[in-house]
Amino acid sequence: MIDQHVLYLDNVRGFENTYVPLTDVSFLVGENSTGKTSVLKLLNLLADPRFLLLPHALLADEENNLSTWSDLTSERTLRIGMIRRSTDKDGLVMPLGALVTYGEQDGQPIDTHFTCTVGTQEIAIKRIDRHVYARVRPNAIDSKADIRSLFGSWIKEQSAKAVPAGYQLLDMPKQLRGASLFYPLSQVAKESGLVPRLFDVHLAWLAPVRSKPRRTYDEAQRFFAPEGAHTPTLIRTLLLSRNATQMGMVRALENFGKNSGLFRTLATREFGKGDAAPFQLQIVLDKRAFNVTNVGYGVSQALPIVVEVLCRDSGSWFAIQQPEVHLHPRAQAALGDFVFEFASSQNKKFLIETHSDFMIDRYRISLRKSRSKKKPSSQILFFERRNGKNTVTPLAITDSGELPVDQPKSYRHFFIKEQMDMLEL
Repeated sequence: MIDQHVLYLDNVRGFENTYVPLTDVSFLVGENSTGKTSVLKLLNLLADPRFLLLPHALLADEENNLSTWSDLTSERTLRIGMIRRSTDKDGLVMPLGALVTYGEQDGQPIDTHFTCTVGTQEIAIKRIDRHVYARVRPNAIDSKADIRSLFGSWIKEQSAKAVPAGYQLLDMPKQLRGASLFYPLSQVAKESGLVPRLFDVHLAWLAPVRSKPRRTYDEAQRFFAPEGAHTPTLIRTLLLSRNATQMGMVRALENFGKNSGLFRTLATREFGKGDAAPFQLQIVLDKRAFNVTNVGYGVSQALPIVVEVLCRDSGSWFAIQQPEVHLHPRAQAALGDFVFEFASSQNKKFLIETHSDFMIDRYRISLRKSRSKKKPSSQILFFERRNGKNTVTPLAITDSGELPVDQPKSYRHFFIKEQMDMLEL
């Protein structure tokens, strides 16, 4: 079981030698252009199992908008890494880590160094010109290993221009010499099992601007879309189901609707038979049904988030940008309750980029009121610009909902400024 993650960034999108811890629930706050969205995008990339194989294609994907080297850095190299701690069924804690260095080739990133742990081994791959070298250190990792200290030695080794001692030249086919280092790495590590992904989780990415509501849904959208285009079809499936689990999801959805004041319940109006038939999504308020296009825009913006969290498996991760968009304070606060409920009851993990004090404060209140012996680990990640660089300050939220006394002065100023801007003062 993976029970801790720390993202490492160096020369990436304004971050320099930066460690970003991830807890069960992390609220990313700070002014615009301080790196919040960049961190979420990178985590979304790292969670994709294809990332080590096809970094160029994924970086150029429209959703990520990191298509060229200049979009990532102004330096000659950049580094991305992940530190993890894994607890097995016997309670043994094993530190894990992976660090990749990229250089530029024809305006695109190309991996030049890859160091990672595989079991108790430390494996390193290094590319120099068209040659690939590898080093394996058996029994280099134990339960007491300080991965951050290891990172320091890895960075020093990866920075060396010459081939460090202990590396051996790999016999690589010509057609693979310019390919991702994941290929030789997987061959070197094959006797120890598969090489882990940098961020080995199932991550649902929910975009900041969700799909506009439609008067009629003429085609069933069944595949996940970050903007929530599939959400009406998913709601329809839940409402028509007689499965006990899905009926429970409908009750949870209705409970959120009442707590937020957004709706009493949901319904559909069918225009034919079968799953492919057109339908309307209706919002029920005070026993009267309205087409989703005829109610507040906040309803259609909140539903993709709530429905996705309800329908994903326990332990799933969610990267959510600005869930408070178009929501009044009561609904924002209800989202705070909702996040706490599912982080607690289903071990779901949340990375939430937000400017909403209402949501964070309600989450902290729920945390304080909970009588559970095991509460989700929680924090605020405060992003700001210092000396031309993006920085991240973790502010741990205690089980009683309190923030540390030692806070950056700019942290409270940020929220006060947000409220004054909202009131146009």
